[in-house]
Amino acid sequence: MSESWAPVKRLLEDGFVKGVYPGAAAGILVESRPPKIFVAGTTARGANGASVTAETVFDLASLTKVLCTTSVAARLLDRGEIELDAIVAETLSDLPWHPEFQEVTVRDLLAHQAGFAAWVDFSKKIDLQKAPPGSEAARSFILESIASSAPEYSLRGATLYSDLGFILLGEWLERTTGTVLWSLFEREVKKPLGTQGFTASPLRDRVSLSALAATEDIPWRNGVVQGNVHDNNAYLLGGFAGHAGLFGTVRDCMGVGATWRDACLADKPYLSKKTARLFSSRQITPKGDSRALGWDIPAEKGSSAGTRVSDQAIGHLGYTGTSIWIDIERRAVVALLTNRIHPDAKNEKIKLFRPQFHDLIWETLDR
Repeated sequence: MSESWAPVKRLLEDGFVKGVYPGAAAGILVESRPPKIFVAGTTARGANGASVTAETVFDLASLTKVLCTTSVAARLLDRGEIELDAIVAETLSDLPWHPEFQEVTVRDLLAHQAGFAAWVDFSKKIDLQKAPPGSEAARSFILESIASSAPEYSLRGATLYSDLGFILLGEWLERTTGTVLWSLFEREVKKPLGTQGFTASPLRDRVSLSALAATEDIPWRNGVVQGNVHDNNAYLLGGFAGHAGLFGTVRDCMGVGATWRDACLADKPYLSKKTARLFSSRQITPKGDSRALGWDIPAEKGSSAGTRVSDQAIGHLGYTGTSIWIDIERRAVVALLTNRIHPDAKNEKIKLFRPQFHDLIWETLDR
């Protein structure tokens, strides 16, 4: 390890000591150099925890939105197989749409400007006896509830980050292609990029518990969740959906990030520069809010990417304590995977840690 990276490793270890998370894996990939990977802590608290390694598999939560759903959409658009201005309700015509959602497009869902609420915990609304997790009844209940819900704001009148919109986007991609979302992900991302650590079913894929980062203690799901998706809505939808459900290693996250970085700089066989730049560009709404397509852009104040990140950056966060930031100007990809919600999601120390961590990395790169 280069001496210049020693403070980054110490800060990651300090996060464990101070209770920011039980365990973490961080990766820094700059241009074509070998990646730097640092780990700290354990996969779970107490006797059941094993030391985190570079191969530890984390619940990536909302990183699913960019690593899977957004990436799949970009690839399909690149090949002319979908249109961003396609009307979602025309394909999902069986759903009981609220009149104000009738004109929502794929672009609106990607830009989080369709009018949907940020999040609803459907586990508190569904009858699990009649619609158990993974059943078609549960899926129908959730999709119909989203489509018929009252809008939070007028179409394209603002932006509001929405899990609900990405649940619909995942369903739209499935029906448009006639292929389930996980198979789309395997075809469009996992296999062509060689990112074999990704999974939606760690236990079925025989990932050992010692290699799985535990998440929250959820009583109605029989305690600490480990190897199953933490997000309750994804769990009800069968474990994988457009907004959450992807598991992976820090190395695989960097692999997808590097692919987007490289495509933003020049045409690549995997993705054209035109499409990569379209998805990484600010989408301006009438009220002046801004967001890229699927991707986040650093906020002017209080960004998790820190104060030193360039304005040529895209990224995303995950509720479980995960993040990825791609600084295109620096040619750098930074993935930070933690299980900060284990065993209690009330632990929000990650909010202060993330910008400090990223600023140290940008400072190190600029020396």
